[in-house]
Amino acid sequence: MPVVPVVPAEFTAWADGRSAQQLSELGSRSQLLCASALLYFNPQEREPDPRGLTAVFYHLQSLDTTIVQLGQPAALVQPLRVMQRVFSELDGLPRSQRQRYPQRRARRCRRSTGASNRASIPC
Repeated sequence: MPVVPVVPAEFTAWADGRSAQQLSELGSRSQLLCASALLYFNPQEREPDPRGLTAVFYHLQSLDTTIVQLGQPAALVQPLRVMQRVFSELDGLPRSQRQRYPQRRARRCRRSTGASNRASIPC
């Protein structure tokens, strides 16, 4: 099943003035980051290849560099900072706890924001 990103309205307005090549590069870097993360943090892997973690952080840094080159629009910087924090947290967890990370993070976000609806969690 393909993953369809949700594009905020402020990003669409910002993107109108950018070249197709820059936007394509941003999309490609995002997809490489996602693919690397899915491969490395796959709970079905008994022993992950450490090169996978290197790839995750390489692609995260590449995405950061691309966003800097695009002028650091808030619509891109804020989600990037969240991803950097999430990957650092996830990397610090013992392997046995990584599978439950999404549920743990959602609970923590709901507690910190008082949100009762998953869709309203801004974390």
